[in-house]
Amino acid sequence: DTAASLDFAASLGNHDEEARLSREEVVSYVASLPRSLTTRGPVAGSPGNFEVPLQQGAARLVFLDSRLDDADEAITDEQLAWLDGLGVVDTIAFFHVPLSEFVEAVDAGVPVTAGGLNEAICDDAPNANVFPALERNGVLVTFSGHDHTNTACVEWDGINLCYEGSPGYTAYGNASLARRTRVTRLDFDVAENNSSQLVAVTSWLRLATANATAGEKIHEEVLWERSPDEKKTERYPTRAPVSAAVKAALPRRRTKDSFLGSSAVTTAQ
Repeated sequence: DTAASLDFAASLGNHDEEARLSREEVVSYVASLPRSLTTRGPVAGSPGNFEVPLQQGAARLVFLDSRLDDADEAITDEQLAWLDGLGVVDTIAFFHVPLSEFVEAVDAGVPVTAGGLNEAICDDAPNANVFPALERNGVLVTFSGHDHTNTACVEWDGINLCYEGSPGYTAYGNASLARRTRVTRLDFDVAENNSSQLVAVTSWLRLATANATAGEKIHEEVLWERSPDEKKTERYPTRAPVSAAVKAALPRRRTKDSFLGSSAVTTAQ
């Protein structure tokens, strides 16, 4: 709600150039809205790549275009080159299409957030160069959409891969699942000289009520914290691996092989 007293930014997805506006026009429109932090990025043909510095550059939010209609990959090497040029700092990344590493993690039996996967992961047009680029550029947590009824988080090689959830009522959902969205809090330590350091990333889901207002808070987790003696096996008490039977039963919203991404797309709840 741009009338609210909150800043916001938008990450573009696979449908954002399929109507009357081009991708360039969508970015320009969003950037023009009150309190928008969206800016046009420098990558040719992919304007939705930009960063939002936090606490005088102690951390940042990075937004990446995802699933360009004229590209073979959801996130291209040109976008990754732009990311590499930003320098390394603690980073939270947003992009629409989930990574194939989400599929790999689930298939490997890595625990996922309880009840968070309700359809097969659709890792459209994966690029094997994306995850290594996230690792070398300080990304701690990623947030994706695309699969509207999924809200899970899974940790893979030190990065939490999370779904945001789908709070809107104009796209597909599941009648048995209340609409929900993810809220994430970043905690900073501020020193006497006003320098800052990111110390924790905490996230939870808010369920919608019958009148479409914010309801119950569920699945609160510390996704990352700056602690040298951190014991990762104790961090996610509500997560559990997904059985083969549950994975096989998940509905798929894509039917064409070209839309399924990796061959291991049968995943979990």
